Amino acid sequence: MNLGNWIKGVTGAYWKIAAAFVLGALLTAPLAYCEGKSAGTSKADAAAAVATVEVMKVDADAKEVAAIERRKDDASIAEKQEALTDAVANIPDALPSPRRVALACERLRQQGTDTTALAACR
Repeated sequence: MNLGNWIKGVTGAYWKIAAAFVLGALLTAPLAYCEGKSAGTSKADAAAAVATVEVMKVDADAKEVAAIERRKDDASIAEKQEALTDAVANIPDALPSPRRVALACERLRQQGTDTTALAACR
């Protein structure tokens, strides 16, 4: 049986079925392509969202570590400031020398200030 005889022997119903099958394949191919492309896009969007969440987590962790370090630094600075204040506070107050008092009184007189009321300048 050759191909020409076989084609002539096929009835119209078979041609309709074959045409419907071809038409169905032609219609579903673009839909399947779009669905696959959409699934790929969805996967890419999901991967981008996961990456964004991971970056945000790393950023939050880094900010938390920085905040802890700032608190430690603030405590260290406060301790050093308190130590310096205590060191200065322990220095005894001394009276100025007579020479320094005389110099200050002379400067006041040269400025025109009346020094008669000041006990140190008499």
